[in-house]
Amino acid sequence: MPDEIFKDAVIGWIISKCKIQRDSEKYFIHAAPLAVSYEGILDEDDLNGDLNDEVISVIPASPGTYQVWGVMPDGICEVLGYELPGAYSPDWQELLKEKKSKRGDKNGKMASKV
Repeated sequence: MPDEIFKDAVIGWIISKCKIQRDSEKYFIHAAPLAVSYEGILDEDDLNGDLNDEVISVIPASPGTYQVWGVMPDGICEVLGYELPGAYSPDWQELLKEKKSKRGDKNGKMASKV
């Protein structure tokens, strides 16, 4: 059975200016996806930025943009990356296998504790 991969549609991006450290005057620009699942649920974590972040803009995503998830052996879902129209996308199954092997054994199973 193939490893479980699923995709959520990205409908936009929140562009924010974030301090590198709380007491720093240096900033970086961050793009957070606004993704919805097949159930129409918006990921609330995307909207809960740091209180020190300044939202610069919200821009629409290109149609066909997806946030790609993989299910880990412990049942936790992890973001594998994003599919963007016209851009390279990795083999998601292979990427998930690599991530699983970093957490456990070569078969993608969790290493047992001794």
